[in-house]
Amino acid sequence: MENESKHKGMPIYLDPTDRDIANAMDEPDGDIDAWFPSDKAAQKLWRCLESMLDLEEALESASQAKNTIKRKRKLKIAITPLFALISNIDDLLNDIENNPETHNRLENKEIKEVVKIHKEFNEVLPHDHKSLVTKIRNNLSSHIDKKLHPSGAQQLSVAINSA
Repeated sequence: MENESKHKGMPIYLDPTDRDIANAMDEPDGDIDAWFPSDKAAQKLWRCLESMLDLEEALESASQAKNTIKRKRKLKIAITPLFALISNIDDLLNDIENNPETHNRLENKEIKEVVKIHKEFNEVLPHDHKSLVTKIRNNLSSHIDKKLHPSGAQQLSVAINSA
């Protein structure tokens, strides 16, 4: 038991090399000194970063729009990377809670904290199939749903500022 507790936690080692994190937009044979994820949890964390970078670009573009309609249209487009970020955070939290490979590296109190964070995350930003962010993403942002009538699109677009 005592030896087992010594191996708890995420293994972090000092690497004196200054590295960037692998960027999906880099050339495949590009920066070989970049950090690449080494397990499923790290890959899920990397996916969070990638979607956050996409969301940042979309929000920056929206903030520079000069009129309300253009800003709202750019925010509509930003819903897709927002949804990706939400989904990727959810995947990471699920991995920490349920994947034995990840779960077993943490103390029970840390797991309880992650469970609490996950519950609060779902309450603050609902993202099930009935949620507003999912409806906007599925019907208006990632593509225009073929069954969506313009009046329905307008109703969804009213909610974009609050999504």
